[in-house]
Amino acid sequence: MPRTVLYIAPSLPVLTCTFIYREIFDLRKLGLEIETVSMNKPPIDKVSEEALSILESTVYLDGVSLLSKVFALFRSIFTNPRSTLSCISIFLSARPMQSFRDYMRLGYHLMDACYLSFIYRKNKPHHIHGHFITGATSISMFLSELISVPFSFTMHASALWIDPIALETKLGRCKFCVSISEYNKNYVLETYGEQWRSKFNIVHCGIRLPIDKTAQPAPGLRQERVRVLAVGQLMKRKGYDVLIEAAKIAKERNSDILWTIVGEGSERPILEELIQKYGLQETVILDGAQPHEKIPNYLSTSDIFTLPCVIGTDKTRDGIPVALMEAMAWQLPVVSTNIVGLPELISSGHDGILVAPDSPLELAEAVISLADSPNLRGRIGAAAEAKVADEFNARKSAVQLAELFGSH
Repeated sequence: MPRTVLYIAPSLPVLTCTFIYREIFDLRKLGLEIETVSMNKPPIDKVSEEALSILESTVYLDGVSLLSKVFALFRSIFTNPRSTLSCISIFLSARPMQSFRDYMRLGYHLMDACYLSFIYRKNKPHHIHGHFITGATSISMFLSELISVPFSFTMHASALWIDPIALETKLGRCKFCVSISEYNKNYVLETYGEQWRSKFNIVHCGIRLPIDKTAQPAPGLRQERVRVLAVGQLMKRKGYDVLIEAAKIAKERNSDILWTIVGEGSERPILEELIQKYGLQETVILDGAQPHEKIPNYLSTSDIFTLPCVIGTDKTRDGIPVALMEAMAWQLPVVSTNIVGLPELISSGHDGILVAPDSPLELAEAVISLADSPNLRGRIGAAAEAKVADEFNARKSAVQLAELFGSH
């Protein structure tokens, strides 16, 4: 009988988290039975065609009424008192908790877990795994206690700094945890203590290889105008305002570069205003969110990829963006910043270029140097493809996870 792992995620299978549902697909190919729970159901237009099957089989908690969840809590108290009282004890002693709101959220996720316990108590999974350290992992922790199944979780970037709800408690109770970067791991150990080191496993988010590049023109021969591509949500942490400032500098230096940003988000009005202010309407294009199936079309007609990530004033930050990995797999030279886990993906000068965050001048100069040299683009692009194939391969990452699930 195949080993069953229950995956719990905030929103599945949403476009902005392709790495989660692709991870699920790869684990299934390795013979694991993966069942899925999502806190929220994404709109159909936010789901790629490749992930539609997950919509049909996932348990969605946002479709369950509050009354049903409250009833599940009281039912659990009467039918499973020992484990439910243990969960209440975990709730009361959870650390760190930053506000009363944290207790409200954690209590709500306890009710979510009680509801799920009646679904999975008879047909228990062998293991529970949460993605992101907040709600999904809170539910995983409580459900683990309620049905006596071990749990683990994957930690990603920003929540470690801005919303570490009950993280120390989760570290103490999990069988193991997964970090997508050494940077995140080191931060947690420095903040919460070396006693958790043995629980950490580094498993990079990876991409599917090989990439079908049959439609990709030869590097440097795509078109007369050099094209720079950026893909990601229009959020402060992506540094798109820095990109637009860099585009202004490049234009002032008479570099004929077209910059295209694919994505949507709250920063759009600010970015549109900057484009208008600097007269860059023909230089910087905001192409909106696109289904993942269309991204190869953008990659195949681009010469350079950039994502000038920054740490926001609210402490939000990226981990190691999958968009950069995908560009590198397409042999595109990438330009990003030397923060968080990005130096683990990009060795500056070898398989990409790293510049200081919030530095339009450095970004512009790096892009211009690549725009002026097809040979440099080709050399860096080839090294980038090799780096991703060796260290950020989704198949390799899935094998690592499957071994972890099998050994616990």
